[in-house]
Amino acid sequence: MSKKRGPFAFLSDGKGFEWYHLVIIALVAGALAFSYGKSSVQIPDVYCDTHQVIMDNRAFEPQVLEIHPCDTVIWENRDSGEMHTVTFKTSVEVQGCPEGMVCSMEGISSEHLVYKDTFSRKFDEKGTFEYYSEPYKEVMTGRIIVN
Repeated sequence: MSKKRGPFAFLSDGKGFEWYHLVIIALVAGALAFSYGKSSVQIPDVYCDTHQVIMDNRAFEPQVLEIHPCDTVIWENRDSGEMHTVTFKTSVEVQGCPEGMVCSMEGISSEHLVYKDTFSRKFDEKGTFEYYSEPYKEVMTGRIIVN
């Protein structure tokens, strides 16, 4: 048996472990590290906030609310004698959505909310989400901006 020579001969143990095994191990480790860095990170709920939007006098207050991903918004109807919904605009209804952003919640709507009823939604994705109250679609509108 001849002795192995070359720049990586010191990496051979003579029993089957060769230098290219280290290259394979390094490539696999690199791929795992890369995919780990690209995975979605779940933010623990302990870092999430809860915000409230009040429905009163046929208006949402605040009308525009800026929040962070993972935050929850709770809408409460304090408009006695009025029923309201929280109905998100569909992608067809949203105009001017920036490319790469989510701007609609297709098919998301609360039931009719009577006085003191609530509806909540957790926002995990960045984007701008417009909504309205079904009975007053043209005048009772709101927007959630998630940055």
